[in-house]
Amino acid sequence: MLFRIQVFMGIKSILISHLVFLTSIFCFGQTTYTINNVTGNWDATSTWSGGVVPPNPSNPSNAATYATIAWSNSATVTFPDGTATVLNATVGTMNTGNTNVFNVGNSSGAADYLSLGSSTLWANGTGTSESLNANNTFTLTIYPGATLEIWGDLNIGNTLNLTVQAGGKLIVHGNVNLGNTAVLSVSGAISVSGNFNMGNAASVTVNNGGSVNVAGYVSTGNNDTLTTNGSGYFTSAGGCGGGSSGFCGALPITLIFFKGSISEGKVSLTWATSSEINFNYFSIEKSSDGMYFQPIAEVKGNGTTSARHDYSYDDLSPLIGKNYYRLTSVDFDNYQQTFNTILESYTGKLEFDIYPNPSNGRSLTLAYNFDNPDGMVVIYDNLGAVLKSFKTKATNNIEFDSPLSSGIYYAKFSSPSLTSVVRFLVTN
Repeated sequence: MLFRIQVFMGIKSILISHLVFLTSIFCFGQTTYTINNVTGNWDATSTWSGGVVPPNPSNPSNAATYATIAWSNSATVTFPDGTATVLNATVGTMNTGNTNVFNVGNSSGAADYLSLGSSTLWANGTGTSESLNANNTFTLTIYPGATLEIWGDLNIGNTLNLTVQAGGKLIVHGNVNLGNTAVLSVSGAISVSGNFNMGNAASVTVNNGGSVNVAGYVSTGNNDTLTTNGSGYFTSAGGCGGGSSGFCGALPITLIFFKGSISEGKVSLTWATSSEINFNYFSIEKSSDGMYFQPIAEVKGNGTTSARHDYSYDDLSPLIGKNYYRLTSVDFDNYQQTFNTILESYTGKLEFDIYPNPSNGRSLTLAYNFDNPDGMVVIYDNLGAVLKSFKTKATNNIEFDSPLSSGIYYAKFSSPSLTSVVRFLVTN
């Protein structure tokens, strides 16, 4: 009887200790999943020590539920499995060993997506970041259709070989920090919200159709090189400088800053460059939704110069609400480079107008200082007779079947938010 009690108590003690151990792993810190020294697939149990594939976080707002990934040296892993099967996965920080190879996606073009961290944790950089930290000799390939998104930093030791194929995406919400002898070949897209810091002897090639957009500052080492082919481009909204290399000089435009400010009746845009090569002009583009942009002005550049130049433009017709602005530089050989977007929110009086005024009586264009006007416009003659009416969402242009005679007319706009009458003159 005593023996049975002692055995039971021993088993109970073991179970309690395991329960405490599991509780400490899952409740108080991230669980670490280790990749074996193998060549294998992410979703294969044989790839992982313990035979368990890392799960997605059970609570995206709790950093402790994100799996930390650790690599053994000389491992090669394909995410997810080298087939057309699509996988969306979210983990925490990834720490590699030496001489690792990581393939995200495959040649099938499947829309595989791997996220390190999440927007829920990141909170615009004020929350928890999850990074990719690689030791020496790291090879990373992102295939067509695949996306690797890092809600933190990309930190690489010496000898990085990074290839982003056409249709592939690498998104880094923090900084990119590269050691010596990094080699980047970009035919897809790389987006960096922070700074882009390089060691010595880095080689960056942006192929036709590829893009590298850095919102922060580009810091170079010695003997770094940048090559752009065809329509491929590398942009730095925060400027470029550093060691003794020609990297920054290869950028057609080195933009120091681009910002906006709101004053009475206008949005003032200012920006500056630290260098320009074969540069013709800036096209200033505007959007109400951050997706569809229209050019609103051109500002002449300074050709080829290594001196700082400051620019400005006032938008005298800002929209009520959100105004998105961006710059596109145009070289004398028509090479174009589009920089990052800024947002200015404007408050003011809703207004409706028409132009040209006076008109030739054949057509009119409607103008609003707010987005998506959903209402009705009615055209009256000087005696109050209705000549034409239509919904404003259908068009901003009025074409008259027969030209209006010379005289005074009225255009009345009506909607739940605004009623306005504009007097216009027709001369013909």
